[in-house]
Amino acid sequence: MEVTLGHLTWSSKFDSGNADRVEQDGSGYEVWVRPDCAGTEYETTYRTWFHFSVTGGRKDELLIFTIMNLNKQNNLYANDMRPVYKAVPAGSNRSGRWERLKYPTSYHLDDGNFQVTCKHKFAADGETVYFAFCYPQSYTECQAIMRRWDATFAAHNAGPAGEEPAPLALLGEPAVFAD
Repeated sequence: MEVTLGHLTWSSKFDSGNADRVEQDGSGYEVWVRPDCAGTEYETTYRTWFHFSVTGGRKDELLIFTIMNLNKQNNLYANDMRPVYKAVPAGSNRSGRWERLKYPTSYHLDDGNFQVTCKHKFAADGETVYFAFCYPQSYTECQAIMRRWDATFAAHNAGPAGEEPAPLALLGEPAVFAD
């Protein structure tokens, strides 16, 4: 999903992104999410995960959005659960740092749909801000971490001189090789 409403562009067109549609409602926005694992053989009826970006905000602009169709999660939000965000400055290749939203969320149940309203103030013009249910880790990020581990532990996994070191086994393969 990618849509521009006014000066803001909303997107979930990235690894682990989940938002189905966005509509403007007065001064706020309504976001609908797809079922967890939508479009795969593991699709469920649950709607817990959301992860999307918003680009084009103006410094000190207050963004208010409501996730419209989540599964009931009032126990989390009653205890001050706050989604996370990561801001990436315009034109930057830095990845930013995930933090909990600074403003408290509000929530309610409407005709069986659990709705969570979030607020965020943009820190700079044109930045891209990512929002997620909790700290995300995409498949791409997991692969990068495993490549770093493989490089880090390659020296520790070396065989006798002249032999090719055994690869570090990850992703469901044995992590230790026994002779």
